[in-house]
Amino acid sequence: MEVILSRVAAYHAASACYLQSNRDQLNEFPSYKEPDQTLIAKKSWIQQQFYESLRANGLRQFEDKVKSYQRTLSSRVKAPDSKKSFTVILNGACCSNNLLGLFDEFGQLRDVVFNDFGSANIGPAVHDLLQLLLTAPAAKTEKFDGFSRFYVEKLAEILNLLNFKGKFPSLTDIQLDMLSYRRHWGKL
Repeated sequence: MEVILSRVAAYHAASACYLQSNRDQLNEFPSYKEPDQTLIAKKSWIQQQFYESLRANGLRQFEDKVKSYQRTLSSRVKAPDSKKSFTVILNGACCSNNLLGLFDEFGQLRDVVFNDFGSANIGPAVHDLLQLLLTAPAAKTEKFDGFSRFYVEKLAEILNLLNFKGKFPSLTDIQLDMLSYRRHWGKL
């Protein structure tokens, strides 16, 4: 997962630098907007994968609790202000099905590349991050906070290398964005 998060952080850092230096070309990609039917169908599929992961890892007892929590979230949340978020060119389809991995002779993942940019758009970085972390098997979701921290540290490191002039997102910024955008992930 750390190899994948390193690549996501590098992609987000590079795209943030690109957006910073090419403000006049921002119309190349659609901006984040309310979910359309395609996004709703994709979200439904992702949630189904999450539930299957719970079942496969002997955590079926949490499925009803998660569904109840999602209903509670969907009844309380208003639309967040995406201008306050760390904005990047989103991959838009950041899940394991859309990654190609390079493995060493011992079966360890050494590198990954994205292979689907059909849903790319400009929006909050947490969309790709949440999509990746929430579609991971349940064993990996136990390390959600650690993976979030790792992503933020890698992102800051690469933004620094690229001489990014904007505000670097902190772990707290990313966590607040996750809370703000939970509506996107919290209901069907």
